[in-house]
Amino acid sequence: MRKAPRRTAVAIMGAAAAVTLSLGSSPASASAASGTYLPGSSLVSPNGQCKIWENYTGSGSTYKVQGLVVTWGDDCQMGVYRSKNGGSFELVSYLYEIWGEGQTNTGFHADPPGYKIHTCLYDKNTGYRGCDAAT
Repeated sequence: MRKAPRRTAVAIMGAAAAVTLSLGSSPASASAASGTYLPGSSLVSPNGQCKIWENYTGSGSTYKVQGLVVTWGDDCQMGVYRSKNGGSFELVSYLYEIWGEGQTNTGFHADPPGYKIHTCLYDKNTGYRGCDAAT
């Protein structure tokens, strides 16, 4: 029996630096995966059991990004982070955790001009932490 994904509030550390956890106002809930795959946004844990990537919609001031995660057995966490003008990255989505086999996604989060956004992965079985390239 597959367990349902659960939301958590755990900070994910980037490969080069810690990412600041900031829940602020309530972020958007998960919605159906949609949009267009963002080339170069995928990241796979070294053991191949967790994968994240981003979809996008819009352009310019209406550009939005959605994070997605899939697992083939490990306990995987994913969240979307955003930075303004090179500042520290802050969590803008819930952290999504999924285990067993399956996938889930965040809602879409604004990525207006002057901001950078990326999705981060944490494989709880191996301890691997990483983030895709910021868009």
